[in-house]
Amino acid sequence: MLGETAARFQFIVHAYCQMPNHFHLAVETPLGNIAAGMRYLNGKYFQYFNRKYQHLGHVSQSRYSAEIIDRQEYLLEVARYLVLNPVRAQLAAVASAWKWSSHRALLGLTRRPDWLHTDWLLSQFGTGPRERHIQAYAEFVMQGHGLPDPLASQRLAAKAAKRAPPAASTVPAEPIDQYFARFACWQEAALRAYLSSAYSIRAIAQYLHMSPRTLSRLLRQLGKSL
Repeated sequence: MLGETAARFQFIVHAYCQMPNHFHLAVETPLGNIAAGMRYLNGKYFQYFNRKYQHLGHVSQSRYSAEIIDRQEYLLEVARYLVLNPVRAQLAAVASAWKWSSHRALLGLTRRPDWLHTDWLLSQFGTGPRERHIQAYAEFVMQGHGLPDPLASQRLAAKAAKRAPPAASTVPAEPIDQYFARFACWQEAALRAYLSSAYSIRAIAQYLHMSPRTLSRLLRQLGKSL
């Protein structure tokens, strides 16, 4: 069902973990359609559950909750935190012992579903043979035992920003078209606009009439070359 949902709504699934009574997903949504996709996924599963167990009424206690990962470095931390859920719940001694997550597929211990995207996660562990990336990823996950939720700091920062009084003086964001007028190379202009923190990848991609996923890949390549 997740594979069907990913194909229909163009979800990029980076990691998942199915627990006994809930599940976690780390997904990228180039079309910005997380609500429609989750409604479809949960609806399909609830119908299946009710048919199989002849159940009437609600299957889920509440609607899904979602958090935006606004910085790419958080995605790696979230993927690790996600597959360690069974270990924290004392359902498995190590993440690789839990069959119902993306972790074993990344390690090559089981077949990777077509809808699971592993290239980005593994590419974060240097260069060289894929086996070296997998080993580094496995060590990274092991080092995550006992670490707090990586998005906790993001939540605290957001709360602090809401409570903080407005600054005495602020510099207005430079209009995005001025970035592209000031730099001869549009790729550099896009990177500078993003690094200014004034514009999101989605806003810059919309200005350039390109997909956020394509722009994100381009900005990563440009950032490494600086």
